[in-house]
Amino acid sequence: MNKTTLALFQDMPIFGGLTEESLVCLTETAKRTDYAVDEYLLRQGDPPGNVYVLTKGRVVVRRDSIDAEFHVCELGEGDCIGELSLIDPGPRTASVFASELCRAICLEPSDFYRLRHQDLAQFTLVQLNIAREVCRRFRDTEERLCNLLGDFIRNETSIPAKTPLGYHKRPKLPKNN
Repeated sequence: MNKTTLALFQDMPIFGGLTEESLVCLTETAKRTDYAVDEYLLRQGDPPGNVYVLTKGRVVVRRDSIDAEFHVCELGEGDCIGELSLIDPGPRTASVFASELCRAICLEPSDFYRLRHQDLAQFTLVQLNIAREVCRRFRDTEERLCNLLGDFIRNETSIPAKTPLGYHKRPKLPKNN
């Protein structure tokens, strides 16, 4: 593993604290793949699988609902995609496509199994780091949702009956004098 790639991995939250030996074990058979503009790295609903580490370019993360598409975020060099599949056997929760020419290191589940057999403590650290990252994203999403709901409630006189949130306006409390 070259020093640039090693530094890239060491700076990523999910690989934080891993030894150089463990990172080499994890990436020794990893493929580097280029993606053209608008090419998908993964699609919402696909079965879980590979984890991608972006080494060049930018991607868009998009989530589709029944009647809309939602731009979740954009990611770039040094970001990781698909890591949830290492702890959750459910289908992919979003689609990710290249917004410009991208290069990614593709880690297969077998790469992580190899690490598990070589050093269980380091494998466990990766799992813990992923759980921390998922919690961080959950907190960010929860904050964004609450802000969005707050904006909605402030700007609406009533909430439509079809709102699945069951959320009601909070009554204004009298000010303490």
